[in-house]
Amino acid sequence: MSMGMFDKLFRRSNAPILGSYHLDMKIDSVSGLSEISAAEKAALQLVMNFKNSRIFHAPHALFAGLTWEFLLGTVDGNVYKVSALTKLHSDETRNIAWQNVLGVLQNQLGMPETLAANILAWDTRDGNVILNRSDSNSEIVITLTSSAIRKFDRIR
Repeated sequence: MSMGMFDKLFRRSNAPILGSYHLDMKIDSVSGLSEISAAEKAALQLVMNFKNSRIFHAPHALFAGLTWEFLLGTVDGNVYKVSALTKLHSDETRNIAWQNVLGVLQNQLGMPETLAANILAWDTRDGNVILNRSDSNSEIVITLTSSAIRKFDRIR
């Protein structure tokens, strides 16, 4: 069996690069950041928080032919979470965009390990990828989370 065939059958891919954002990148390589407010952080209802963590709004970027809003979660200046949100004009355009984004992710990552009506998830070499859509407001969200969080000091 060739090495390329081995990789496709037995190894997982890394989480995708969304625009120019990817897991474990250094935050100082990104310009145009603004830290989220205390009210925004409270609205996120974080299940866990880490020592030396900060969350930033990052400039919009393109992925799968769509413009996305980004939040980047960092610990000690390294990105551990990339959250991308795109808002569409209608459920019909959301459904078309969903199929396109799903196709791009499946091309890079293969079939998702978790399948639910509005949530799909993949495990990757460097973390996980979650794709979800909202039926109530025509949004699609992609969230990348680094496996590095296992080593972080939790505050709660």
